[in-house]
Amino acid sequence: MKKILLIQQKMIGDVLASTVICEVLRKQFPLATIHYMIHSNTKPVVQGNPFVDTILEFTPEHKKSKKAFRKLIKQVKSEQFDWVIDAYAKTESNLISRFSRAQKRTSYHKWYSSFYYTDTVQRRPVVYTQAGNAIEDRLRLVLSEEEVKKSKVRPRIFLSEKEKMNAKKFLNDHNISLNKPLIMLGILGSASNKSLPLPYMAQVIDTIAEKTNG
Repeated sequence: MKKILLIQQKMIGDVLASTVICEVLRKQFPLATIHYMIHSNTKPVVQGNPFVDTILEFTPEHKKSKKAFRKLIKQVKSEQFDWVIDAYAKTESNLISRFSRAQKRTSYHKWYSSFYYTDTVQRRPVVYTQAGNAIEDRLRLVLSEEEVKKSKVRPRIFLSEKEKMNAKKFLNDHNISLNKPLIMLGILGSASNKSLPLPYMAQVIDTIAEKTNG
């Protein structure tokens, strides 16, 4: 396996979650070049990731312009990927995968999947690890069910030394002690129906602070 393309055209959380696929691929194919297609605004959670060789940006122009989208497909086709893994599995990524002409094309099973992909996998409601369904279903794209059960791969953000220094300065400037557990919480989802009610979230935060002394 020489060149692999992973597609995940969603928001930051999904893009970060799918980096587990890149880590598994690097272990399976240490000499392969791993390309990751993501939305431009999600790059910060991927930059510095040692399991990603190249970031391919899916821009707003690709979304709005058929001409730009066709140009992107042409670019993907010219890369001559050996394997395309579609973790997004929507119309745009269906087409990118199909016309990539990769010998192996993998995504989730849907009634129409056989037209676009050579291999499909079923999402499963069972959960084997603390990682949960979102991670385990992604791992199923590249691992057997038995391997998913044993996997300890988790999403990680790789910070530069400058970012670490800036973070320490921020904490020091705000008198935040590093002698206690430090927990960061994102309290808003991408939409109101994906966010917990704020009074309930306040109780969650209070409970975490009490239990961890953070």
